[in-house]
Amino acid sequence: MAYELVQVSLNMESKATRQREVPALREAMTRFKKDTATIIVTLDEETDITIPEGVIRVAPAWKWLLG
Repeated sequence: MAYELVQVSLNMESKATRQREVPALREAMTRFKKDTATIIVTLDEETDITIPEGVIRVAPAWKWLLG
């Protein structure tokens, strides 16, 4: 079964947003044994967040939808 862990947030500028979104995905990555295909969809930000469980990709919605 192929699946992707996805969170959606307007932006990742706020420290509070990062503290909410990243731990939630870390827990899901551990639970589902995923180290890739994990993403936070935003309005216009693009970056990678490296964590011990793998990499969380932050991508703008338009880019994620065009896949």
